[in-house]
Amino acid sequence: LSAAIHEIRALPDAVYGEPDWDLLVALRRTLIHLAAELKVVFGERRVVDFVELALGAQQALGGVDEPSELLLALDRRIQHLLVDEFQDTSHTQLELLRL
Repeated sequence: LSAAIHEIRALPDAVYGEPDWDLLVALRRTLIHLAAELKVVFGERRVVDFVELALGAQQALGGVDEPSELLLALDRRIQHLLVDEFQDTSHTQLELLRL
């Protein structure tokens, strides 16, 4: 652990120059476009991946501050939930579990 902390301290600061920011902005635009294209392909093929499935579930359930009727109904019925392979849980999946 000490060696790992020492290595982290030796890492350079996360400082980006103007060319780096230009590249990051271009990559962000590209990723937004690609994500939109992926949604179109999913719609055409009537399929989804696990990420899209989790996002859809999150949208259907609402949130802690504004729960949907579905979330309230499930909250009354579900007493226990078993999570297999928790170490592989994504941020979105973790947010679903917190609901």
